[in-house]
Amino acid sequence: MAGYGSCFFAFCTLPQCIKVYKSKSTNDISWLFIFMSLGGNIFSGIYIFLNNLNNENWMWPQYFNYFIASICMISLLLMKRKYRKN
Repeated sequence: MAGYGSCFFAFCTLPQCIKVYKSKSTNDISWLFIFMSLGGNIFSGIYIFLNNLNNENWMWPQYFNYFIASICMISLLLMKRKYRKN
């Protein structure tokens, strides 16, 4: 079940990325949201990796989750920067 949950969490930002790409508008997306989400994904991924090193219990679905979610947030960050209104 954890694998399914990880997939949902990993791709939950994808619809927003698609919407921004189509509309070329990021006015309603907060910079703080992007940075906090990206930071949360990165730091949680690091925590799980370090924890797995200690107990050798590799949680591959979690790595997938944080990697994909980070890629989506980085994409959103780049689009926010590209489509911002001057």
